[in-house]
Amino acid sequence: MIARRWTARAEGSEQADAYVAHFEHTVRPHLESTEGFLGATIELIRDDDGSEIVVVTRWASMDAIRAFSGEDIDLAVVEPEARAVLAQFDTRVRHIELADGQAFDHLELNGDLLVDVEGAGTITLARHQACSVPRGVVHRTRAPRRTTILMVEAAGVMPVGD
Repeated sequence: MIARRWTARAEGSEQADAYVAHFEHTVRPHLESTEGFLGATIELIRDDDGSEIVVVTRWASMDAIRAFSGEDIDLAVVEPEARAVLAQFDTRVRHIELADGQAFDHLELNGDLLVDVEGAGTITLARHQACSVPRGVVHRTRAPRRTTILMVEAAGVMPVGD
């Protein structure tokens, strides 16, 4: 796995947010249509002078990166919409070979979650599935193997478990 790291700077929060919106609506869909693209993260480091933006994309191989960037793989791909909101940006990128192909697995939601619902049996949730348990219904969550979940509860809910 190869990570492609690029940094930029925005002068204000509005500009940083505009870059993130551009990335999510224009860049990410293009990346996701490129074979060998494995994922991306954006870090915003806000300070009094603006925001540092760090974009890390992950790729299966240098050939996959070449399919996205062209032959000069170290040249940053910065579209006009991004240039318009950034105060400065790197014109080159860094490529980092990740020795452990699982380096970013903690960012992925995976595994199966079992929800035992009193009087209704067990609901099995696979990746990208969800369910709602009505207020007052006794239930228990469990996982047969390592599972990453996102749980959303209303403010004031107190998990009482046993």
